[in-house]
Amino acid sequence: MKTKLISILKLTVLTVAFLGMIIYMTAKPPVKVDTTTNQIQMKYMPKRLKLLDDDLEYSADSIIKENSIIVVTNHDSIAVLKDLDKYTDENIVIVTNISAAPWFIKQWVIPEKLTELKGSSKTAWIYDENGYMKSFLKVKSDSAVVYEIFMKKDGKITKIFDGSVRQGALDGTMSEDEIKQHNLDIIAKIKKIKDAV
Repeated sequence: MKTKLISILKLTVLTVAFLGMIIYMTAKPPVKVDTTTNQIQMKYMPKRLKLLDDDLEYSADSIIKENSIIVVTNHDSIAVLKDLDKYTDENIVIVTNISAAPWFIKQWVIPEKLTELKGSSKTAWIYDENGYMKSFLKVKSDSAVVYEIFMKKDGKITKIFDGSVRQGALDGTMSEDEIKQHNLDIIAKIKKIKDAV
């Protein structure tokens, strides 16, 4: 009995070590983000983008059109800003900032959770698995609560502001009224900035 238990224990340890080695050997390094300048160079914009729950890739210009508002979200901020389009007629594009997650989480867990969060929304959700949009937009933070908002105008993309939501928003730390008010505040800020330019 003791020998059997030791054999099972050895097999378990070897299996865990083997899986750990596979994950380590096959993980892609995160895309390096150049944060030395605030200017976004359009020539570095990815030509093709992958949308959530879609195997096809689309032309970036067909998704991020003139006057689009681009919202880069991650974890808790996704849960709050996912319905931003309900409060405006602006063309909202969500970019999921998930490139720092382990590859197996990006393959098996995140898409299902994001599809559930998106629901029946018609908003384009860019699934930024490799971090190309994050790098292009020079997003510096991988924080779960932070979001960054950009605007495409006159063929150029500029960051207009950033913000944060309450920690644990994905798990319900913000009420529906608080989420709605947060979205309305963001839309008001976007309108004020657009009116000023």
